Amino acid sequence: MSRKTLVILLLVVLVLSAVWALTAYQRARKTQELLTALAERDDAAATEAMAQLRHRGPKVGLRLVGYLTSENERVRWRAAVLCAEVGAKQSEVVDGLVRLLVDPVPAVQRAAALACGALQLEEAEQPLIALVSNKEQTPSSRAFAAEALGSLRSEDAVEPLTTLLRERPPVPPKEPEAAVAEAKPTAPAAPPPPPDDLWQARWQAAMALGEIGTAKCVEVLAESVRADLEPRIDVRMAAAYALADALANPDARKALGTGVDALLQAMSDEAGDVRVAAAISLARTYPPKDKVPQVETTLREHLDDDHYWVREAVKLAMAQLKISRTG
Repeated sequence: MSRKTLVILLLVVLVLSAVWALTAYQRARKTQELLTALAERDDAAATEAMAQLRHRGPKVGLRLVGYLTSENERVRWRAAVLCAEVGAKQSEVVDGLVRLLVDPVPAVQRAAALACGALQLEEAEQPLIALVSNKEQTPSSRAFAAEALGSLRSEDAVEPLTTLLRERPPVPPKEPEAAVAEAKPTAPAAPPPPPDDLWQARWQAAMALGEIGTAKCVEVLAESVRADLEPRIDVRMAAAYALADALANPDARKALGTGVDALLQAMSDEAGDVRVAAAISLARTYPPKDKVPQVETTLREHLDDDHYWVREAVKLAMAQLKISRTG
């Protein structure tokens, strides 16, 4: 190789190195500008900065570590959300997110729980269990912790999630129809039901148990589809869907009969949305042989259900399970 050629190659390498270094510097500077914008009080500006940062990959995670301990609560929760969105799992990031699970600000706790679940952080399992079990925490924080534990498929969380799912107000007693008809107009109105601030947390607990999918999960979910135990329609509906998720796990198949019985009982729920969930879940759950006749009879009985979507769900279930209309 001639000296001239060598000089030219060296110049090319130097130029390319300079271009790369300048590009890296500009990118790093822009990243810092975007990170600084996390403290913006203007939500639109901060959201735009987050949108640009999420395209910069997991390496941004190390730059976010300091922001996870910011005195500004907005910065902490935005940084936690970004850690999940960029897939940052460096040990420093993990430590920072786990610490935020006991943050005094519920919004920050929720963001940290969301991130721990999205990133599948096993290190967060016990702190999340502690959060979901703490009755002093806000219902929303406990709900996000339950969702994260479902993402982790934490079998250690089954008992705490069960306890949360059973934290329900009593079902108000129904007055006999005759008594209602004969009630005097001047009779005092029945007291309003107690507030149910935990229903969303119970909803998430049901969905989490469905994802974990053990036989114990099936038994607990079978309770929560019962209208005489769970007063909230949304929770009964979630439990019905979760039963199918749980029964898809081979470890839960020994509780198949219990799950099918619960879904059949849910087909008589007064709420159409619960019946829809039960029918769709039956479509996903092939019953044991001794339950097949009852499943067939129950589904045929609901072909003329007064709820349109129940009828559609029943048709889907019958097609999936190869059940004829006439038998």
